Amino acid sequence: MPDTVMSNEIHPPGCGQSSWHGVTLLVLDEPTVGLDPITRKAIIELLYSINQEFGTTLVITTYDIWLAATLCKRIAVLREGRVVAHCNAGGIRKLRPGTYEARLFSPLTRERKYINAANEPSKKPRDADYVLQATGVNVVFRTGYWSHKSASALTNVSISLAADSALGVIGPSGAGKSTLSMVCAGLLRPNGGQVFHNGTAVHTKRGRINKLPHTVQMVFQNPFAALNPRRAIGEWLRSLLRRRSHNGQAHAHDPKDYLELVHLPQRILKALPCHLSGGECQRACIAGCLSAGACALILDEPLGMLDPITQDEIIELLLSLRKDQGLAYFVCTHDLSLIARLCDDLIVLAEGTVVESGPTGRVLEHPEHPLTRQLASACLWNKPMA
Repeated sequence: MPDTVMSNEIHPPGCGQSSWHGVTLLVLDEPTVGLDPITRKAIIELLYSINQEFGTTLVITTYDIWLAATLCKRIAVLREGRVVAHCNAGGIRKLRPGTYEARLFSPLTRERKYINAANEPSKKPRDADYVLQATGVNVVFRTGYWSHKSASALTNVSISLAADSALGVIGPSGAGKSTLSMVCAGLLRPNGGQVFHNGTAVHTKRGRINKLPHTVQMVFQNPFAALNPRRAIGEWLRSLLRRRSHNGQAHAHDPKDYLELVHLPQRILKALPCHLSGGECQRACIAGCLSAGACALILDEPLGMLDPITQDEIIELLLSLRKDQGLAYFVCTHDLSLIARLCDDLIVLAEGTVVESGPTGRVLEHPEHPLTRQLASACLWNKPMA
């Protein structure tokens, strides 16, 4: 059944089914969103073969500029419902600098840079100084309601995140990245191991959740689903601030201060989530985390639903918040360009097990494990256009 398989297993049958029925026109809406680099490359190769072997015309609407530049002969750029530019892969470099379309395609020609340029391991503080720590985490899911069978999602996974640092997690679909982020956020109780926020265990020995300050917050992939659609942003932020006051935490009392931190105008206070763009909504979610008192953010595919320009803006915002507020980040993503620009260190998950770890530059440029080499070689950002 479709609900029993992952996204990387659903896409190929869907594309193949259309070609088997002799379809001459295939319209694809974000065919690579949410896919790991290996599956993404396989989907692009599959679409190319459908186009070449069956003569099927492909019309693709996407944020994935690498997909467009790799597969499409003609590219139209839409802005506010109007076509503002036409080009092909060879004409991307000829776009006039400073224009919307040039900014949109700028990641195609950007030189690779790592935030941890020295490729040195991060300094290890004392255990009590970690803002987020997980030791020996095991998670097992039952495979069915009536079944006694089970599947292991995480096996003996340990991570440590110090203040003012960033740790990334990559891996193929189904590796356990989102499960690990839910466990670290305290939203899922592990079957074994323990999670600590600022040195305090999240769960008691009986499995109950300890009453902790909300110093570790989670930013989800879909910002619209993360917010109450019937509640104004200002009302939501004020409720978070009242909760901090009730807990006796010192903080700024005006929601406008938190909007300023994420570069949002004051008009957002009266807006509902449906009135915001994807980038504004994601910034509002980050503002909510800050107003709750977060010193560490768990980012689960934070750029997955954003266009390249907004992605750049969110990355720059996260970098500035880390510099100015000392925030720490735990990033679970398929996007290796985000990992390179934001994370000091990196771990690679495969079937719920850590198979490689180290400084981000070293892991991506000189991978040791076969899976890491496969992820790095399959990632299109690793091959900037000449």
